[in-house]
Amino acid sequence: MERLRRTMLFVPGGNERFLTKALGLNVDCLILDLEDSVGLDRKASAREAVTGVPLAASCRFSAIGKSPLTETAGESEAAGFFGPELKMAGFDAIVFRGKAESPVYLWVTDGKAEIKDASHLADLGAREVEDAIRSDRGSRKIRVAQAGESSSNWVWNGSMSCSRPCRQPCWCHGCDR
Repeated sequence: MERLRRTMLFVPGGNERFLTKALGLNVDCLILDLEDSVGLDRKASAREAVTGVPLAASCRFSAIGKSPLTETAGESEAAGFFGPELKMAGFDAIVFRGKAESPVYLWVTDGKAEIKDASHLADLGAREVEDAIRSDRGSRKIRVAQAGESSSNWVWNGSMSCSRPCRQPCWCHGCDR
């Protein structure tokens, strides 16, 4: 019986040239090293470099804000396509200040961010919101992260949800977009 061999490649997380090359290699496991191979003075930039890399477990993001219900900080963490897509659109973080007078959503594309009216989406469920935004904008490839009905209805433990699988070729499934 032939022995199964696995290949693991450790790549310094702070070297963008190595990261780019490593993504094209035929290895079983790619490990982005942000500790031993990165100097203390370069750790922050190394973390920025690997954020949004199209690899499993690189897609987590957090939404943090002041809860209108408890007046304390609230956080929701999610995984999905939204975090990497936001990074690829040129954003490391988005900060909202103040309170919207009516429902709104953030439209991010080509390095620009705009606040759009979402009044027509306010009473829809998560899937319906996603479908409506994709239909309004004319693309099924749009990624959506949303608070959902529970948060809109002041449920204290409401959470984030992200786009369901797109059922089309894209980098997140290991194929071409």
